[in-house]
Amino acid sequence: MNIGGDDPTSGIIMIDEELDGSASGTAASKDNELDFTKLDLDESNADAQIDDQMFMELVPKSVRPRVNKLKELHNKRDALLQEYLKERAELELKFSKLIKPLYEERRDIIAGLHDDTIADDTIADGKEKSGVVEDVSEEEEEDEDTDALFKADAKGVPAFWSVAISHIDVVAGMMSPEDVESLDYLTDITNEDFADGTGFELTYHFSDNPFFTNRTLTKRYEVPNLFTEDEPILQNVVGTTINWKPGMSLTHREVQQKQRKKSTGEIRTVTKTVKKESFYHFFDPPKLPDLNDVVDEAEVNEVENSFEQDYDVAQAFRSHIIPKAVLWFTGEAMVDGMLNEESQDEEVGGMMGGTPGSFTFAPPTNALFPPYEKNT
Repeated sequence: MNIGGDDPTSGIIMIDEELDGSASGTAASKDNELDFTKLDLDESNADAQIDDQMFMELVPKSVRPRVNKLKELHNKRDALLQEYLKERAELELKFSKLIKPLYEERRDIIAGLHDDTIADDTIADGKEKSGVVEDVSEEEEEDEDTDALFKADAKGVPAFWSVAISHIDVVAGMMSPEDVESLDYLTDITNEDFADGTGFELTYHFSDNPFFTNRTLTKRYEVPNLFTEDEPILQNVVGTTINWKPGMSLTHREVQQKQRKKSTGEIRTVTKTVKKESFYHFFDPPKLPDLNDVVDEAEVNEVENSFEQDYDVAQAFRSHIIPKAVLWFTGEAMVDGMLNEESQDEEVGGMMGGTPGSFTFAPPTNALFPPYEKNT
């Protein structure tokens, strides 16, 4: 326990010296002093010794009832917080259901299911405003096609999600050129927060494609304090196994190497699987060390950093890309982000969008890290 500074013993020593200096005080004042002489100030085991029970032994008997009363108030506050979290989860669920039809219509527009209706509405709007609908000349159409992201006669909004994703740094940094081609088959990205507010699941919907057979890829996060202002506690992460079509894996490639056998001099060809940089590693969460392995501090930091980056990506989708997809597609969200970084960070979290992605681990009692699961 650190009472006075970065050095876990510095504050204790300082307070102890102050008590020694007041030795001439009355007996009553001594009864109200904290007796730090009961503590072992050895830095290596101070934290292990100062638990709640031991600390209360240091508190004078006359003060303990007041501390206990403060604990009662704290427990009442915790009970109210649980009630808040329950109602917050219900409110998130209520508005999530109201917003869902808007996201479904967005999906259909991207797929081209409303092209004719939107075209008719555009013509009607033009007539109402000016009374005349201007025709686009062939020359203008040619110029438009030359610089356009896709052809003018394209259905819906091609490459919508791959373009939107590529405009947010934390995700774009994971993408390879091959990933971009495969993400053109991404038809929708959805998020569902748990009804009790203890986590969320991202679902990536794909049309039939030459890369893998899955029609959906999911990523599930269990975060008990998802709707509080505290640093998120990451309790569990569940990924998805991608069923790659033969020779189409974007996460690994096969490399053939020639090896000479020392005993006979015979040359043989060995096939090895080599990992490639790819966004699709996101669906295979960081691995946890075996409980029987000896893990040093560097390894612990590496695993924690991997989980932190993974959660940052998840929050980028949940709180930014999904709610503001069209603004990421056009790039407007990039400009807003550069001009209003502080307001972005302060934005309301949940399905409305906003919360940044830093977190704290919630390790089980028998492990250093949260459990890892993978759907098959």
